[in-house]
Amino acid sequence: MTSGSGVENEAMAVIAWDVAHNALGRAWVLAEILRRAGHPTDLVGMRKGNDDVWLPLRDAEPAVCALRYSTWGELVRGIVDWVETHPLRTVVVSKPRFASMLMGLEYKRRWGARVIVDVDDWELALVGRTDPQHPSAISHAPDFAFKVLPGHPYWTRIAEGMMTMADAVTVSNPNLQRRFGGTVIRHARDERVFDASLFDKRETRQRFGLPADRRIVMFLGTPRRHKGLQDVLGFMAQSGASDLLLCVVDSIGDAQFRSELAAAGGDRLVFVPAISFADIPALLSTADFVCLALDTASDVTDYQVPAKITDAIAMRVPVLMASSPAVADLFDRRIFINNGPLNAAAFTRAVQLPPAELAAVTDRAYRVFVDEFSMAASALKMEMCLQETGNKPLPPWSRHINALVARLCSEARQYPS
Repeated sequence: MTSGSGVENEAMAVIAWDVAHNALGRAWVLAEILRRAGHPTDLVGMRKGNDDVWLPLRDAEPAVCALRYSTWGELVRGIVDWVETHPLRTVVVSKPRFASMLMGLEYKRRWGARVIVDVDDWELALVGRTDPQHPSAISHAPDFAFKVLPGHPYWTRIAEGMMTMADAVTVSNPNLQRRFGGTVIRHARDERVFDASLFDKRETRQRFGLPADRRIVMFLGTPRRHKGLQDVLGFMAQSGASDLLLCVVDSIGDAQFRSELAAAGGDRLVFVPAISFADIPALLSTADFVCLALDTASDVTDYQVPAKITDAIAMRVPVLMASSPAVADLFDRRIFINNGPLNAAAFTRAVQLPPAELAAVTDRAYRVFVDEFSMAASALKMEMCLQETGNKPLPPWSRHINALVARLCSEARQYPS
């Protein structure tokens, strides 16, 4: 491996495997970190069929570069054409998924680029826990492999096997670091934008149609069954605090789940329309608490730190958090208002704490934000990683991927869409 050398103002790209859902959030953060470090950075990724860019970042500036595809041939041809016309010496692959790893490998093959792979979830846990697959297996892929698209578990197994090409690895939390190694780059937020002093709580509640006389428990993430929203409603009921109101951003794709949640919530639940990323600080400024009651029995939770923790501690909102190995270090630093498992008793104690005790926790959490989760701190850490990163040669297994790329590109030329 040759030694790395950072180049001031060097152009780079962050590669997202799918720009149509919340996976884009981490890729966007990485691009912002690189821009803050002084590197002009494109954010490029794949978009299947008629899918649109994920709503919170649909109007982001600079715009997300989305490569549309419907077939394997279109996917691979789009990747090859993009790489050919956008020469770079360094790229960051956001998530080891096949489409993004393939683009990273193509950058290394075509331009000799350094490839940094960022891991913010254990992807194999997301698709059903299994083992990675050596990339050479692609030369005798099963018949079904090309009848499914790159999000299938088969291709995710191949993608994790491709991590041996990485010149460096970054991860979002220490538990992922224990599995994959690398440098911890937190889910960062811009401290100049996520600033509670910029907002008047009463006026902002009026803007979002939220009542002035209720204490709001905010959930700003993507509402899904494993996010524990029913548990939060149960905690609120058991606490006996009738002034609590759960506020959920209405971006629920599962209509049945939404109906179940609405029925369970009654007058303790309010939905606000889906918002852009730029509106997150304003909406969060209306909150009295953030409660993240995740499914602690899930392999996914063991390796996942919600970015909504960063949002909250940046805006000095008290956080109740389910304990898991992914956030053990943050519990040690006492940034949450529950000290152990998140249950009804812990929730009740937390919402009864005097304002001075809540302020002591949020002050402590804010210091952690500035030191580790702010955009300024993350940019410095990323730049150090870039300075230390060398450049590996192409891995021996890359010839199997290259043969696949050549075949699929030929098919795409023969049968244009």
